[in-house]
Amino acid sequence: MNKEQLEQAKEIFQENEHLFAKLHKVGRQYEEIDFDESGLYEEDEERTLRHWNKLTAKLAEALQCGLEDAEVSVEKCDDPAKYTVSFTITSKEGDKEESSGLRIDYSNEGEISISV
Repeated sequence: MNKEQLEQAKEIFQENEHLFAKLHKVGRQYEEIDFDESGLYEEDEERTLRHWNKLTAKLAEALQCGLEDAEVSVEKCDDPAKYTVSFTITSKEGDKEESSGLRIDYSNEGEISISV
């Protein structure tokens, strides 16, 4: 990922800040699930994971649209309470293909931290 793509990604994340607020809320909901032996938590767990996946898919779509000539995918998450989302961004330059990872930490409400 080159410097220009990273700056574009930062702008896209700023424009979609509301999605990170929703992801933070989903993380809190996931933390509140009572994972006991009854198995009654499974429906709540599935619902929160589905919501997390939908929100991260929207972020990936925004990245895909903003980063021309790049493929964006979201890495699977089994625990939304980790408050992170990771993307793999694959760019083509001529015959060369380069993959980079972006890790977004949204553990502090209203803030995001981007790691490459």
